[in-house]
Amino acid sequence: MKIFMITFLMTMTAFTFANPNVTDNFWGITKFSDAELSELFGTDKQPTNDREKFVQGLRNYLGVPYVYGGINKKGIDCSGLLYTVSLETTGKPIPRTSAAMCRKFERVLKYQLKPGDAVFFATDGTINVTHVGVYLGNNYFIHAQSFGNDRRVIISDLSAKYWKRAFYSGGKIFED
Repeated sequence: MKIFMITFLMTMTAFTFANPNVTDNFWGITKFSDAELSELFGTDKQPTNDREKFVQGLRNYLGVPYVYGGINKKGIDCSGLLYTVSLETTGKPIPRTSAAMCRKFERVLKYQLKPGDAVFFATDGTINVTHVGVYLGNNYFIHAQSFGNDRRVIISDLSAKYWKRAFYSGGKIFED
């Protein structure tokens, strides 16, 4: 048991040093400065296509509380985030549920993800898609988290233990 605990602590410590933005190693919850957020969302430049408009629009929802079925800044759920921001930034409707999005969008392998692609998760221990977010680059994604103490729109790290285990697939929302 001692060896397990020492190994576990060393792994968690190494992960924290490797990624200074991660504030919670299990959930991969992250914290960024305004300058880092501008770079991550590309808000320091003019968008040139729907994918970039969409990613930039997501930043406006950071911190919005999670509300099941919500589609506005008073409260939003995971699929509502993608649905609402797509309509607001591009005028293009997309499916309203994470499972329907997963069926509609072209599949993208994890190593092929680009900023603006959907990331799907099976969080209930089955093979059913139950959660969705948007890949931002550098292994980060934005999503409306529905559990834990951070029930709001946050940025998390895909390499965190929970998300690594629950990852289902990526999906292309917009053409390049």
